[in-house]
Formats: sequence, structure tokens, C-alpha cells
Amino acid sequence: MTSSAELRVITASGDGSEAVICAETTAFEAVSAAEIRKEVQRILCSAQFNASERNRRFLEYVVEEKLAGRSERIKAYTIATVVFGRGVHFDPQQDPVVRMEARRLRRSLERFYLTEGEHGPVRITVPKGGYVPEFHDSMALAEAGVENSSAAPHSSDYVASVLVKQFEVEGDQSIFLSYGHGLTRQLMIGLCRYPHLCVFGSRSHSPSGLALDESTLLAGPNVDYILTGSKAVAAGRLHVDAVLLEARTGRVLWGQNFERELQPKGILNVRDDLANLIVRTLAQPFGVIFDHRARQAVGRERPALTTFDCMVLFHQYRRSYRRKLYWSARESLERAVASDSDCAEAFACLSHLYTDGHRFGLASEEPSDGLRQRATALAHKAIEIAPDSSCGYHALGLAYWFQQDVEASLRATQTALALNTNAAEVAADLGLHWSLLGVWERALPLLDNVSLMNPVHGATHCAGLCLDHFVAERFEQALASAREIPLPVAYGHALRAISLVRLDRREEAADAVRCILDIDSQYGEDVLPDLGGGNLHPDLADRVAEALGDAGLARERHSYALGSATAPKLR
Repeated sequence: MTSSAELRVITASGDGSEAVICAETTAFEAVSAAEIRKEVQRILCSAQFNASERNRRFLEYVVEEKLAGRSERIKAYTIATVVFGRGVHFDPQQDPVVRMEARRLRRSLERFYLTEGEHGPVRITVPKGGYVPEFHDSMALAEAGVENSSAAPHSSDYVASVLVKQFEVEGDQSIFLSYGHGLTRQLMIGLCRYPHLCVFGSRSHSPSGLALDESTLLAGPNVDYILTGSKAVAAGRLHVDAVLLEARTGRVLWGQNFERELQPKGILNVRDDLANLIVRTLAQPFGVIFDHRARQAVGRERPALTTFDCMVLFHQYRRSYRRKLYWSARESLERAVASDSDCAEAFACLSHLYTDGHRFGLASEEPSDGLRQRATALAHKAIEIAPDSSCGYHALGLAYWFQQDVEASLRATQTALALNTNAAEVAADLGLHWSLLGVWERALPLLDNVSLMNPVHGATHCAGLCLDHFVAERFEQALASAREIPLPVAYGHALRAISLVRLDRREEAADAVRCILDIDSQYGEDVLPDLGGGNLHPDLADRVAEALGDAGLARERHSYALGSATAPKLR
């Protein structure tokens, strides 16, 4: 049997001669270039190779160049000009198109070999750090016992993988024959919008018949979670039972029953709304999958943390905004992005931390300009890696907001929400920003929907609702919303103080002011810019500043440069 130290890499020359060079030996073995080309065609014809047309050309080009003995020509410039149609003045330092497409091609190949398995003598990869393909001997891989591990989605440790099985049908479903298939597809589409998840569907609902074999997935360390359940339509009502299982143990991690009334004209809306509800419950921060991974990471030593574990630490910090968790998450994510440069979400999470560093004074020993610049650069890196993911645009929107670039911030955050309409944290931030600007007709629909999207909605959503109630002089409701904001956040105490003082509960308001100062006696010198990033509507800034003064916060601590006098009336 071939040892793992003898895994062979196939090379080929343009004159028709081929050889298999052992990775760590000098042994040679003949192999046909025709078999390599046959493998390329198998990849291109597979429904599981989810690559764009130009990435398909990318694969064909680099393989043919390698077979022709022209590996030295496989560079970013030649790929961009020959495959992607860039001009002769293409500069790979200014245009990252080849790097971005190479990342996508690697992921598409990884998914293909996971779902289709090793059915030919050759396995094609494009190693990181370059664009020259390698042709691996599939038999040697199998003999070495590494087929599953190399095909697993955990080549990047941040990925949690979910197998979505076809929901079982109960009763006579002839009227809604394809309804269950549509529900499963919507679940897969929704889950795929979260970059930390690697999503697979079972053969039973693949229209092409080429989907992955569940037994292949479950035989190795490829799947973390299984989403399954049953559905029934009876008496004009849809009944769905959904269950999330831990694949390794079969343990039920979550289960819920859903019942909805069906109307023929609205049946697809009911299906899609239900799928989105399940997706949000499972996939978003503070959801079932994150909570499970967070419990798994407890007690794990820092060097052993995966990139996904580091992101879990980030979301744990975001639940409480505690300084100790801030530094744990930031240090872990710094190591993660250094070792895993393909994880867009890790870069986005780190961008959020740099924004929080200057926003909350959590990194007060570092220059604010440097923190803001680093936050912006990290967000742009996340977008470069995953331009179709919401995470980078969300981070960029917050970075711009606290640089007082309102237009760019709103544009980026709206893009993030368009890319993932289930992202409650994005909707909450966008709703808060519209409320701080006094654009309530845009703010309130977003804020009202966040609690439906994620019951554990966090500080941002509550801050927006608190301000709405405060401006409308519904001070009891404002106080209730303020109390749901994590206490270590200064603006949570500020919102509590302004609500209490307007309820004439001055002693409690004074306690809230003391809490603000206890966080940091030098905390930014100002609570209002912290709350609004310097972008508050002038009337709102006036009302909040006056209430803070009445609560006992010294005037010099909340002097605020009001916005434009031409801003629209608040209410």
C-alpha cells in the first residue's frame, strides 16, 4: 500500500509523454493525458460543479497549458488577458479578478469531489499560492486513506456543513406534489447565504439525479449537521416538522412544529416565509448552529481554536460587549486571518472589532485613525474574497458610518441586506442608522421586522426602538427597550438615563449616568457621537443632550456639534 508520504502528482509534457512523480520519492509511473482531459470533461458536465462560465474556461485553460508543458506561463496576467478578456495594461496588483476567481474555482472543485467522489484515475486541484494545476493519482489517495479528509468541506476550518434532506411526506400530497421539493430548495438557498455554512442536498431532491450520495457524506467527517423533517397538507393547512441533528451522534439539537394556513394564490409565499424562518433560527448569529459550536469551543485552548471557533468568540463578545471578550476575539481572529486568508467572514468580523475598538474606546491606546483605516481595509478584503456575501458589505457599512461617510455607509449596508434578506443584524443596523438620521419611514419597518427575524436581536435593534419611543414621548416603552441593551455598552446606559429622567425617576437616571462613567472615566468624552457616529439628526441630538444633562451628565461631557440646520424636522 502506498503511504501518505508517497502520494503521487501527475505531470505531463506536450509531446504526449506523461509521468507520475511521487511527491517525496523519485518513482515514476505512466499515465495518459487523455485521462486528465476526460476528468476535466467529467467535472464540466457535472451538475455539482457550480462554477461560472469563465471559471470553466479558467479550468480548461490552466489544464491545457500544464499538459502542453507551459506551466511557467500560467500567471495572473496571462489568465486575465487570455481567459477573462482583460486588456494588455492589466495590473494584477490593482485588479484582483484572477485571485478572486481562483478562490471560487478551488471551492467549486472541492465541492465537486465531495459530492461526486473519486470515479476516475485523476483528481485535479489548483493549490493556493498559484494557478498551476496539480493532477493527483486517485488510487494513491484512496490507498493512503485520505480521500474523505481531502474532499471534506473542512479544508477551511471555519466551515460548518449542513446536509438538507428531503422532508418526508405524510398523507396524500398529490395536490402539492412538488411543494416539498420547493421547500427543500428554499432552505438550501437560504442557508447558502451564510458564508460560514457549506450546504449540501441529498440525491432524493436533485432534478439532475447527480446530487451527492448521503452515505458517501455520512461515512466520513464531511457533515456536521443534518436538517430533516416531515410535511403534510390537510384541510387547507400546511404542517411542517423540522429537526436539526448532529451528524456524528444523531443527537437532536433543535426541533419545531410549524402550521400555516394555505391559500392557493399565496402558497409559495407561505413556503418561502417558512423556509426563511427556519434558516434564520438555525444559521444566523445567536442561532442554533452558532450556539452549538460555542458550547463545543468552551475550554478549548486558543492555539487549537478553528477559524469558525474564533468567529463564535466574536459573536459571544457581541452579545455582551465585554472588554475581556473583545480582546480574546480580536487576538484569535488576527491569528485566524493570518493562517486562513480565504475566510471572508473572519475578515469581516475582525473589521467589526476594529470599528468597535475606536467606537467604544476598547482599544483606546491605539490611534483612532489607524483603527478606522484597518476596519475599512479588512471589510474590503472580505468583499474581495466573497463579493456575493453580505458579511463584508455589512462590515464596510459600519466602518463608513463611524467615519461619518453616511452615503457610503447606507449604500454598503443596503447591499448587505439585499444579498441576505435573512440577516437580522444587518437589518437592525440599517434600521438604527435610518432612525438616527430621523428617517422613520425607513427605520421602523426594518426595526419592527428584526424581532421576527431573530428574537435574540441584541443591542442595535433595541437602541433604534428606544429612540423611536423617546421621540414619540412613549418613555415607558423607551425604557423597556433600553433595558434590553447589554449593560457594558455605554450608550445602553445613556438611553436608559434619558428614558428614566423623562419619567421623573431621577435617582435611577443618576445611577445610569454613574454606570456610563464607570465604564471608562475618559470614555470618548462624549456619548452622543458614540451613539450616532457623528451622524445624529440635529433635533434628536438636542433632545438626547438635554435629557442627559437633566440626568446629571456634565455638559462638557456631552457637548455635541449639531448637524445641518437644514435637516428635515424630526417629528
